[in-house]
Amino acid sequence: MNIVTTTSTVPRTVAPLAAPRPRTIDIAQAIHQAATRLLPFLEQGKPVTTAALRTTMADSFGGTDAQGFWIWKDAYEALEAAQVLFLRRFGSAILSRSASPQAALGMMKRIADLVPTHTRRSDES
Repeated sequence: MNIVTTTSTVPRTVAPLAAPRPRTIDIAQAIHQAATRLLPFLEQGKPVTTAALRTTMADSFGGTDAQGFWIWKDAYEALEAAQVLFLRRFGSAILSRSASPQAALGMMKRIADLVPTHTRRSDES
């Protein structure tokens, strides 16, 4: 029977892993960056898929939700910010070209229908 103790002369073959260095993320800046990247979907009238949202968030935050870089609450905030950016750019044109407030609201609803609903939740949200 062979027992290896800590005083063994056999060299270690693997160095212990160091803890990853904590990375600070400016959440507001990352959400704004994601919103800016999502804006073209709305401008082109294309739906924002969950896959596109996840990719955009990972690119903007520098990592995935599974890695803990962002949570779904952040993703929904980015979607809402993208809608605000859209309305800032096109809101006055929508209102001026609509025959009635109901027609303007209908156009805005079509934009809101392009984004995923708030169905995913993270542990923190």
